[in-house]
Amino acid sequence: MADPEIEKYVKENLAKGCTWEAIRLELRKAGWPEKEINEATPKAMQPAPEETVAKKAPSALPAKMFAAVVVGAVAVIAVYSAYLYFSQLSMQPSGGEIPFEPLPPAVSPPLPEMIEPTAVPTALSTLIPAFSTPAPTSAPTPPPVIPVIYSASNYSIKSDSAIISWITDVPSTTRIIYGTASLNQSIENGDQTTAHYVKLTGLAPNTTYNYAVASCVKSACRYSETNSFKTPSMWLDVEGIELSPLGQTIYVNDSMQFNAVVVLKNGTRTAAPPYIISWDSPGALVGSVNSTGFFQPASPGTATVNVSIVNATATNGTIVNLPVQAIWNSTTITVLKARPRLSISITPSDFVDYGTTTTITCQANTSQVTPALTRDGALLSGAADSAVLPVGSHSYSCYSNETTNYTSVFTYATVGVRKVTASPKLLVNGSEWTADTAWNISQGFYYANFSYSGTTAASTSSECSFNVFCTILNLGTFTFTVYHSGDENHTATSVVRYFNVIS
Repeated sequence: MADPEIEKYVKENLAKGCTWEAIRLELRKAGWPEKEINEATPKAMQPAPEETVAKKAPSALPAKMFAAVVVGAVAVIAVYSAYLYFSQLSMQPSGGEIPFEPLPPAVSPPLPEMIEPTAVPTALSTLIPAFSTPAPTSAPTPPPVIPVIYSASNYSIKSDSAIISWITDVPSTTRIIYGTASLNQSIENGDQTTAHYVKLTGLAPNTTYNYAVASCVKSACRYSETNSFKTPSMWLDVEGIELSPLGQTIYVNDSMQFNAVVVLKNGTRTAAPPYIISWDSPGALVGSVNSTGFFQPASPGTATVNVSIVNATATNGTIVNLPVQAIWNSTTITVLKARPRLSISITPSDFVDYGTTTTITCQANTSQVTPALTRDGALLSGAADSAVLPVGSHSYSCYSNETTNYTSVFTYATVGVRKVTASPKLLVNGSEWTADTAWNISQGFYYANFSYSGTTAASTSSECSFNVFCTILNLGTFTFTVYHSGDENHTATSVVRYFNVIS
């Protein structure tokens, strides 16, 4: 089946009046294969079989047509001869004794009678085809260009990766299809370039891969032949195994991740996959390492971390053929006592008014440590304290003593308490009033009311209408004083009011 791109191109240029040969030439220049060009050849322009051509070869001219041509030629010669004869007669002088030269002897055979040039036989005119200047043929537009692929090659073949590269004569896209049993994977880059580079990753060791490359300009693509390469076995020719980090010192509440790198005899270094690595750490009391090289300490001391390549065969090929522990490495790790982290929280804040209940709590970052709490140097019971503190600055200290795995540590915080306004007392004319009744002062038809509560230490003043419940004061001047002398937790305050009772 013809390429759709060529078919479209041929139809467009034939419609413009381009010849098939011109179109065919342009396609060849653009690099289209002869097979695809032939498949796109229109049926009307396909050559007939040889036997058909032989049957349709042109035969000799019909006899009638040949006779007509001869008659026409004779007529033309006769007309031209007559013209020459009469031209010579007209050139003779009209007077004088110029000698007269006789005419040349008659031509044999005698010329036919003169025929007018226009008197062409009707039969001949119908046989002579009418010729017209053909219209100029349009030049075909350039066809789609198919890139040409050069130097497709593979290199840097490793157990899990390979590089494929090629070049093209025109900028085009980059695509590679590859796989083992079939070409069922692909990598594609739509950037237009002439230098193409693809790195295949995630390959299996000791495996043969087939691949083909392709480059396209729009829908015109060129594919290479299928090539192949084989990845090497992963861990053949092992030189050793590197372990990092080495000689570390950590605390008992920390941890450490160790890593292993396989070194081949050619100097190549690569991270070792977990399925061929064995980790162990003698002396589990100090700490232990898991199957991925993660070390978790248990107590202070010195531990050894070992790593080795095991004798294993993986599903993706033979890994290594060595006895257990034949290739190994180790390091020593020192575990020190940890320093716990303590913290103090204060609610509602570290600076409050007198009378506010303040809560202080001390916490440690590990359950192996039990912190203690002191306030102003005095040891409290437990690691929390809730109290209404006196006015002033109070110092809290949170600490823990040394244990088997942890060193001693402490932290501290300060809480400030400020004074507040005191609840007042009432004096009436210098004497303290403690009754829970109201003093009412008559003034016209209204009474002034001033009350003080000894229970709640609150005082109010208002006016009330005359009624039997109001106490009428005697005439004179009354002095009401609300005061507080202040103490270690309160500020001093006083308010004075004067009332005159007149008749």
